[in-house]
Amino acid sequence: MDSSLESSTSSNGTPVRCRRTCKIIVIGDAGVGKTCLTHRFCTGQFPTRTEATIGVDFREKLLDIEGEKIK
Repeated sequence: MDSSLESSTSSNGTPVRCRRTCKIIVIGDAGVGKTCLTHRFCTGQFPTRTEATIGVDFREKLLDIEGEKIK
């Protein structure tokens, strides 16, 4: 794994240095709630309304696990 630091921005706009990046791919049939699931994970709440996602949808979340910042 690359040990270089990656820069990210926290929710309040301050830069945060991340040593690890984790990428998750969510796949499934149409209309099963993939967008709602990722929205809930990133924001803490389910969206009140969604439209069908055409193509791909990207989201980011910055986690602090045992003092380590993970993007």
